[in-house]
Amino acid sequence: MAEELAKLTRERFEPLVDQVFHSDLGDAGTVELRLVEVTGMGGDLPEDSHRGEPFSALFRGPLEPLLPQAIHTLRHDDLGELGLFLVPVGQGEDHIRYEAVFS
Repeated sequence: MAEELAKLTRERFEPLVDQVFHSDLGDAGTVELRLVEVTGMGGDLPEDSHRGEPFSALFRGPLEPLLPQAIHTLRHDDLGELGLFLVPVGQGEDHIRYEAVFS
């Protein structure tokens, strides 16, 4: 598990901006979430930490279906399957924004 978490760094996510992640909703189909922003959150980590710099990843999805705040399994061609805790953080005219925080 620590090895998997070590892969989830800001440096790993930044090149994926504007790429699509898929979440399988079972009978409701699949929803596409586009990674639109990766932002460092600063802060110092202990020298023995296996994690990188804290960061947030902002995704953009359709208005429907609205994904509840929860752990969602996302699939990406390069990263494979990831269980990310997504929080809906805003709504635009034609989209919902979701944030995942890595600390």
